[in-house]
Amino acid sequence: MSDLRKKIQELTRRFAEEVARTVAESIYASSEDFADAVIEAISQTSLGQLVGAQEPPRRSSTRPSMRPRRRGRAASSRLLPAGKKRRRDSETIEALAGDIARLCKQHADGIRAEEMRKVLKVERRELPRPIAVLLERGAITKKGQKRATLYFAA
Repeated sequence: MSDLRKKIQELTRRFAEEVARTVAESIYASSEDFADAVIEAISQTSLGQLVGAQEPPRRSSTRPSMRPRRRGRAASSRLLPAGKKRRRDSETIEALAGDIARLCKQHADGIRAEEMRKVLKVERRELPRPIAVLLERGAITKKGQKRATLYFAA
């Protein structure tokens, strides 16, 4: 009877550890997605809107996907969750900003971020920062909102 009790206790302990690990991974992934959404919202908001001088932008109806996380990651990839990339350095952002500026000059009638992404073969989340840098410098201008935003060379 004591062997059975020990086995049950061991299985219960393993189960509790697995549940705790899974919950911790889910919370970590959700917090990362939330932080990314906040940073993207802030990068797409003007300083006037942040301090309350203008009406805040409308909330998007898109919600983060609830995709399952992969298990059994290698030790080297434990630092970042699956699908996450390392932070880009300033040279990488500047290079992409230069490519975006050249692309805007080639399209005198304006170009949308979606089209930039396709031409430059970059992911959606790689564009907001270089675009914000160019807008801040005055190298490009924008007209429109959300997906209808067109970017022009200044």
